[in-house]
Amino acid sequence: MLRALLLLGGVAWAAPEIRENERFRLEAEATAEEADELERFLEAAHAQLAARFKAKAGKISVRLGEGASGAGDGKGVVVARQPGRYATRTALLREYVRVFYELARAKGREAETKWYREGQAEFLAGHDWDGKTLRMGVVPLVSAEDLPGEALAEARKEDFDIGAFIDGTSASRALSSSLYGHITTGDGGKPLPGFDKFEPKMAGGVKAAPLFWQCFGKKPPEHAQLFVKWLESSQQPFAPIAGDWEGLAPGRLRGAGKGLAACRFKLPATEFRATVGAPKEKKGWRAGVVLAAESEKSYAVFLADWAGYFNIFKVKDGQRQILEQGTGAPPSADGFYRIQLFRKKGQVYLMLEGGASYGPWELSGSGFGLAVENNDLVFPDVTWK
Repeated sequence: MLRALLLLGGVAWAAPEIRENERFRLEAEATAEEADELERFLEAAHAQLAARFKAKAGKISVRLGEGASGAGDGKGVVVARQPGRYATRTALLREYVRVFYELARAKGREAETKWYREGQAEFLAGHDWDGKTLRMGVVPLVSAEDLPGEALAEARKEDFDIGAFIDGTSASRALSSSLYGHITTGDGGKPLPGFDKFEPKMAGGVKAAPLFWQCFGKKPPEHAQLFVKWLESSQQPFAPIAGDWEGLAPGRLRGAGKGLAACRFKLPATEFRATVGAPKEKKGWRAGVVLAAESEKSYAVFLADWAGYFNIFKVKDGQRQILEQGTGAPPSADGFYRIQLFRKKGQVYLMLEGGASYGPWELSGSGFGLAVENNDLVFPDVTWK
């Protein structure tokens, strides 16, 4: 029997795809392929949460839709589709963490201090996902929403009072996420000493202060300094300029877009390396690197294609100014370019594996980045220093 079509948000979906097992029931307005991937994603998340909290949550209902919204009934997840793959999965994972924790660990006990549970859901929703392997509770490689950056800006303010935040006098979504990340990963990737005493009390719903200081042992000014230091080392490396971007694994990103999709590297770096392209049997792609970026509306790009044609241009307010173009070195035998960018005395240089080079250019702005045009590509190896 033909399934009815639903028209939601301007997108026609077949009746919702259903995926169900003893752990969750997923109802998604999605293609069958996307629903299969979301099932694998939730399976991985469920297993990791069960191991993390050493508890079972029972069966959780999950609904993803174009117009879905709300918090469900406390035993289920209801999430609206977001702009982009990563943002949609993050919203789904954040609410799944929240519901799992309430059912399995908090067991309905209200929290007197909100930041811990809210921060836990936000921080654990940060992830890498390549379709098979999930890493939860990581600072994302790229995301339109930059919670670590917002938290660092707040923590650097002269009037920042970590004590007022911990006791619940003040509130911040970004600080909640980052403070949870700090106490759970701040000791070389492990929880801070004292977290084993702090966590059970927070699951019970008690106030965070003075418990926080009793468990972690430092005075507010000293802990604030440690928190800022952790934040400075835990910043999101890339920010999207245009298109849909996501981190797949450390040093591995995916970009897609109709027209030019680009992301810029935000951290200090004098050298940037990226593997760009696709397996040699794939034709028709154009991709490359951002040479420098002044802002999301003003940046310079190097694009090359599968046949060896290159194009170097500036983008300003959506308009392109060609700097150089022509036929250059083709990709390597495996179909990829291996690009090295470096900045010296205000000029940007580009070199390809095999010896071909371009530039230098005097370009305004800083940072490097990645770019792809009218395609969906994985950048399998990206490094910087």
